[in-house]
Amino acid sequence: DDGGGEGISRHTTGHNGGEGRQQEDTVQQQQRRCKIGTINAKGLNSPQKRKLLFREIERLKWDIVFVQETHFTCQYERLLLHPQFALRWFSSRAGTAKNKGGVAILIRNSLPFQFKSAHSDMDGRYVLVTGELWTTPISLANVYAPTPSVQSFLAYLS
Repeated sequence: DDGGGEGISRHTTGHNGGEGRQQEDTVQQQQRRCKIGTINAKGLNSPQKRKLLFREIERLKWDIVFVQETHFTCQYERLLLHPQFALRWFSSRAGTAKNKGGVAILIRNSLPFQFKSAHSDMDGRYVLVTGELWTTPISLANVYAPTPSVQSFLAYLS
């Protein structure tokens, strides 16, 4: 049991990587379109929940996915595999503590993302990835703040 419920919480935003020009042709706009979503997985230690996660990602056609509450320890990150998402970064709890935290950033293979750097903590609370998307510098951060001490955690981040 991964300690999570059967439901998945999600939120989607769209981002058009263009320069805001209305006159760009449809093909150019389509090539620079990127769907970003965030999902609280409530634990991904079971194969069924991982399958459900990727089914939902494919249904929503997300290109960049921020996953919270993976509940992974470091040795289980390798289980979150999908042929369309080879670019993956994690922050998972060190040791054997399960059912707490864990975040991931997944990027679809078809996006022209050039990786530059990544930084994460050992408590499964945040992962930060920098790079270029369509030659535009971009920083992607997935942060999952602990409930009882949000203020001290945010002070630690700054």
